Amino acid sequence: MAFLVYPSAPSPSEQAAAPPPPAPAATAAAGVLHLERFLESVLKPSLDSVLTQRDELYTTVAQCAQLRWLMDDMQALSRYHSFIEASTAAEAAAAVPLSADGRAVSAPPPLPTSRRAQADACKPRQRNKILVDLGSHFYTQGVVPDASVVCMSIGCGIVLPMTRDEARAFLRKKESVARRMILSTSKEALRIKYRIRLVTEAIARLNERHLGL
Repeated sequence: MAFLVYPSAPSPSEQAAAPPPPAPAATAAAGVLHLERFLESVLKPSLDSVLTQRDELYTTVAQCAQLRWLMDDMQALSRYHSFIEASTAAEAAAAVPLSADGRAVSAPPPLPTSRRAQADACKPRQRNKILVDLGSHFYTQGVVPDASVVCMSIGCGIVLPMTRDEARAFLRKKESVARRMILSTSKEALRIKYRIRLVTEAIARLNERHLGL
């Protein structure tokens, strides 16, 4: 045989001892405070960090492009000076030597090489004179003894000597990776900005609905 038990109504003493429910205004104020704390301590610092990272990536892309342009300029300058020096050396080597009395000295027959091959054989190492910024826009002259080799920092304090073609390929790859990371950080910044907008609108609605602000 089943018995039904009905809950009894609370006595007046129990009703007096029970805490009153929180007022809607107090709940809204606590919610606004929580949202403001989340906005100021989480969302805004995250946005600043993402934007700083994106600015560093933009700087990396600009440095890669500047290095590629610098190597192109140095290569053009090296070719110009090397062509002049090689041509002068080839002409001096091809000149007929004379004795003290003005007679031509018999020389061994020249090797069957072209003028271009002779110029390449006498071609010195590519070197450039550049201006080096020592800081505070104070420049001094410097000499690059061998412009055909470039020392590239590949990260973690490792510097690797590369040819100009290898350095260009490395810079193009590094620039491509940096651009992809820029797109990723831009999307992350937009996502955080959207969350900031949602939280700001929620704070405004709570203030307007419950606090009358």
